[in-house]
Amino acid sequence: MMQQSETPKIRVVIRKRPLSKLELGANQNNIIDVTSKQTLIVREEKLKLDLTKYIEQTDFVFDTVFDEDRTNIDVYKEAVRPLVQAAFSKQKVSCFAYGQTGSGKTYLLDLGSP
Repeated sequence: MMQQSETPKIRVVIRKRPLSKLELGANQNNIIDVTSKQTLIVREEKLKLDLTKYIEQTDFVFDTVFDEDRTNIDVYKEAVRPLVQAAFSKQKVSCFAYGQTGSGKTYLLDLGSP
């Protein structure tokens, strides 16, 4: 079991993206709500066998959740910069970004001063 003073080996960080112009134009519903810094809720419309519509709600808990109002710089400063600093301290680090094409995984940032 991990001691409280130990840094976690794996962190899962989620960033909710805003609906795109295409999605907004198609009147698609925003089905994800960020409810805290660690929790998001997915409310997905489903269809019962008798064709009755209902909303299925699923809560997910992660190490950190960023809502759609957070900037790339916010995400970098809180989630990535500590990894970069650790790498420069000769620690082994990895950062894996997963998401839809065009969702903002690749971003060039002027690192300037920390």
